[in-house]
Parts: sequence; structure tokens; C-alpha cells
Amino acid sequence: MEITLLALAMLREAGLEAYLALAVSRQFGVLRRDFLSPHQFDQAFVGLVLPDEGLLFLHPAAPHCPPLGIPWDVQGILVLICTPGGGGFARVPVSRAEDNLREHWIELAVGPRGDAAGTVMTTYRGQENMELKSLLAPLTPAQRADVLMTAIGSRLKNAEVGDLVIRNLGSYREPLEVEFSVRLPAFAKRQGNQLIFSPGLFAQVLLPDLDHERRTQPIYLPYPFVARIVEKISLPEDFQVQHVGPRSYRSDIGTHLVETEVLPRGLVWERKLVQQRIFFQRGEYFALQHFLSRIRNADSAATIALYKAR
Repeated sequence: MEITLLALAMLREAGLEAYLALAVSRQFGVLRRDFLSPHQFDQAFVGLVLPDEGLLFLHPAAPHCPPLGIPWDVQGILVLICTPGGGGFARVPVSRAEDNLREHWIELAVGPRGDAAGTVMTTYRGQENMELKSLLAPLTPAQRADVLMTAIGSRLKNAEVGDLVIRNLGSYREPLEVEFSVRLPAFAKRQGNQLIFSPGLFAQVLLPDLDHERRTQPIYLPYPFVARIVEKISLPEDFQVQHVGPRSYRSDIGTHLVETEVLPRGLVWERKLVQQRIFFQRGEYFALQHFLSRIRNADSAATIALYKAR
């Protein structure tokens, strides 16, 4: 609260029209408009009035939050704007999916027996950037490595991971970057004269575990996001790629796009998942489940075959 009040005073001293905004975060509860006790609020930030754009919300006290950023747990909710005239309600806008971007850049070289080795670099922007920095910043370097290695190991089973590097942890302006080397035994499975593998090392879709039959409240996912995976794969000598066509799925909830570019000695496989909507009425549960299930099934079924040229 002290940081928020200091920022509020500085904005007013600069001649700007700014007010205290009080909110009940989505993780804490629901705002009761008929009982405006100060004890129900767990968030305090600033509403800045811009002549041509309306209200701009600032949260100077949120850890690792950029100057014009707002944490996801107060996005899309009603807030109380405290004004000399008695106050009023306003809704905090939800960030764009493009503002919450996670990118995996992967380079792998596949050997003739199917083993693969290379490097992975992941970049986090937006909400996940703030969350990971808040998690990792208080830890020692050894503890940070343990946290990240555990997360990597949960996605890459039986992988040999090393050379872990974390960048921009102390900067709120720059995205968090995590880079490491990886060796994947039996990445591709041999079938006759072919090597078969599944791309998308970090493709993951989680289905919400909700009791939709007894649920009475709408579904509110954390935030819109873009998850992009780019895998550049070098082939063993004398191997070629079978043709792989693009796949796409679009709905009002989001999009799922997979493309493969075949190179002379390799390929580039790219997957882009965009989730635009985060608010769903109770009756829309099955639409959300269908969207996520279809993407997860498509990811699970994705395979690429390499064959040895004769």
C-alpha cells in the first residue's frame, strides 16, 4: 500500500489526475458491491485519467511488473475508484494474448541411431515473465537451478540437461530467458529404414479439472497468451523428410497452427497456440473443453518420418 500511495502522490504532484483503485483479486474472492467494507479488498493500485484514452491502471507495488503492466489476477474485474465525489466502479481491461508470449527456440541434431542433441532457449514475456521472476528472484542460484531443472525434467523425460543459463532476472523491462543444452536418447525410433519422432518438445495443453455439473460461477482462466515453439532439426547424413503438410484449427476461443518447412539437410517445425478468450459462462464449459482437447489430441498425434535415401 505504501508504494501505491507514494506513486499516487507523485502523479498528483506532477499535475496528473490520479485516483486510488481498490480491488478484490481473482485469487482472493469476488467484490461485494452491496457491502463495501475495506476489509474485503486485497489489492490497491492507481487509476490514471488520460484525456483521450480514459482510465489507465498502474500497479507500482506488483513484483516485477513493468511500469504500464497489471497482474493477471486483477484483470477483467470491477474495481472501486476512490474519488472526492464518493467513488465509482470501473473494469480493468484484459491484456492482449500477444502481450503474454512464451517462445521456445530449439536446435537439435539427430544422429543415425535416433539420438538427438542441441540447445533450447525459452523467452518469457508478460504475465509469465512476472510470475517466474517473482518465483526465482528470492532464491539462491542453486535453488533457481533446482526449480528450473525440475520443471524441464517433467517435460523432457530421460533427457540429459546441462549448461543452464538464466538471463534478465533482475530487469523488469527485459524478458526472462532460460537457455540450456540437452541430449535426448532415442529421440527418434527406428522402423525399418525410417526414423520416426514426435516434434513439439514443450507442447502442453492442460484441461481444466472442473465440476461443471455443480458449478454455479463462470470460468475465468488466468490470462490470454501465445505459446510458440520453433524446432530446427538437422538430419543424419543420407536421410530425408517425408512431406508434412500444415495443420490449423481456429475458433472464437483461439487458434492452433502447425507448419513444417523442409530444408536440404533438415527441417523447421513451428507450432503456435493462441488463446484469446479467458472468460466462459458455465454453459460454455464443453466448448472450452472441446477446444483444448482437440489441440492436445493433435499435438499427441504429430509425428515426422525420416527415411534413408537409397
